[in-house]
Formats: sequence, structure tokens, C-alpha cells
Amino acid sequence: MDLAAVGSAFVLLFLAELGDKTQLMTMTLAHRYPVRPVVAGVFSAFLVLNLLAVGVGAALYRYLPTAAVL
Repeated sequence: MDLAAVGSAFVLLFLAELGDKTQLMTMTLAHRYPVRPVVAGVFSAFLVLNLLAVGVGAALYRYLPTAAVL
């Protein structure tokens, strides 16, 4: 494995994801309001969004033929 390629990919992805909207909103809200409720809200929203994504994906898998997806 080429460690230079792995390292450069890691750095590139780290820098690309550094200032996404969720992170900026979390920092802004945590600056203005108590940190624990903000973090709890962020985790709750993340959980709900991921559960919705899994549910939609499972429904699409069940009702769409595999050839239509691929």
C-alpha cells in the first residue's frame, strides 16, 4: 500500500469536510447556547436523518428491480 497516496487522500478529504454546514451550525449554536443541548440536538437530527435514509433505501430495494437500480 502506498502510504503517500493514503496520506494525501486523508488530508484532501479532511480539508474538504472541514467547514461543512452542519459543523458550522453546530459551532455557532454551541457558542450561543449551552453545549449539551446543542450536541444532543445534533445527534438526534443525525440519527433521524440516517434512519430515514435507511428506510428509503430499504423500501427502494424491496420495490425496485435490481436491474433498474444498476
